[in-house]
Amino acid sequence: MKNEGMKNAYTIGEIGKLFHIGADSLRYYERLGILAPGRGENGYRLYGADDIWRLNIIRDLRELGMSMESIGEYMKNRSLASTRALLEKELSETEEKIARLMAGVSQTNRFVMSGSMDSFHQHFDPLFRLAVYLTVPASLRVERV
Repeated sequence: MKNEGMKNAYTIGEIGKLFHIGADSLRYYERLGILAPGRGENGYRLYGADDIWRLNIIRDLRELGMSMESIGEYMKNRSLASTRALLEKELSETEEKIARLMAGVSQTNRFVMSGSMDSFHQHFDPLFRLAVYLTVPASLRVERV
């Protein structure tokens, strides 16, 4: 009976399927120095246990919203202190995001409870106009006199 346990090495296609990630992304991670797969006799990339461990770290940090550049820097200088600092920074940023979202929930609740869309439009229409103004190329903007 064939052993169905973990293999010693996986091809780029196999790793891509396991992690639901494209070959281009895996090559990008290699260019950043985050992954360093071995090569088979045929020159194909072969991903081992260390690469799988790294891909798990990358996936987890990406889910936290970290950029690949930040992940690369972390992976190159990984220590207990840097891990703690990274997680404390992420916790702080997440708490700030939650506070902004909660403020948005409160604002939306006020609009809903007021029963009037007038207050909603009075609040958001100027913001919408500003956003449209800023996205239009300067050469096409119409200035008010």
